[in-house]
Amino acid sequence: CLYVFDSKGYPKKTVGNRTLNDGLLFKCTNGIIWYGEPSLIIKNNILHLSSSSLRNMSVYRLTLEGDTINSFFSSGGSGLLIDEYNRIYVSNCSGNKIDVFNHNGGHLFSIDGNVTGGCSLESPYGLASDPLGNIHVATSGSNTIKVITKEGVYIRKYGDLKGPRGIAIDVYGYSFVTEYEGNCISIFDPQGNKIHTVGGPLHKPFGLALANNVLYIANSLANVVLKYGTCKHLF
Repeated sequence: CLYVFDSKGYPKKTVGNRTLNDGLLFKCTNGIIWYGEPSLIIKNNILHLSSSSLRNMSVYRLTLEGDTINSFFSSGGSGLLIDEYNRIYVSNCSGNKIDVFNHNGGHLFSIDGNVTGGCSLESPYGLASDPLGNIHVATSGSNTIKVITKEGVYIRKYGDLKGPRGIAIDVYGYSFVTEYEGNCISIFDPQGNKIHTVGGPLHKPFGLALANNVLYIANSLANVVLKYGTCKHLF
């Protein structure tokens, strides 16, 4: 299910429910079922939610109240990004590629080694856009962040990470990356140099989001969301 909290961390509402079916834990929201670790992003007051499980590889567009707008098959779902043209980028971890769709679910193109100029995307997870509009891809298979254009042309890579999953980039171009196997967050400057690592209470950190200079981290093993003021507490 989805839990909605206010800015102080108090619960406001729950969308959907939790059910056990055939030994697998799945989530159900208004008749929509998704498995595994869904990715989600909000843009223009529309919730975009994806499922990365082989049981249901789809992207759903929902209202903030949880009502379905539309959905489409995506063949992936370990990461989501929406650009200024409302194109939806979906990372396909098992397929080692990124699929790009319009808001109606029409497939536009795919980004893989054939598009990037021979640079493969090994098990891509989180996606984030920098101030120049380039896309940073957390590639768990190579333990690096790979930077590509919105059309998929390879630019560079950075980082020596342990299971990168989520990534967020601030308005200055600094990258924040969760390391699932390293139980930490690594911070990089706009040139890709590591400048800081945050550990402490992090246990299998997965997704993260950055809003109003506050970093929210899904601490998956502890089943909590951690909140950091990026400048005051991380640097």
